[in-house]
Amino acid sequence: MKMKKSQELAEVAMIAVILGDHFTEKLYEEMQKRGTGYISTVEEIGKWAVEFYRKHRKTNWENALENEMKPLSKEMKSVICYDEAILDFGFFKLNQFK
Repeated sequence: MKMKKSQELAEVAMIAVILGDHFTEKLYEEMQKRGTGYISTVEEIGKWAVEFYRKHRKTNWENALENEMKPLSKEMKSVICYDEAILDFGFFKLNQFK
């Protein structure tokens, strides 16, 4: 079933909040090294959220997690739930950003 635009927006917002809660401070430090600040930081996190959503909008999470989704980052040893998949993606993007 196709999601309504408002449902898609809510999903991206939720992903952005999870990423923001865990990565804003570290990403902000990296942004400051590049001469930018807070707005650039939250804009980047928003981009990560959209990228994660687009990459996984058709993912069957039950199947993916039952089959032990491989982590993208070295910080996560396993990915066993949706939140962990978002966090793993955040670590991956932060490491790419550095």
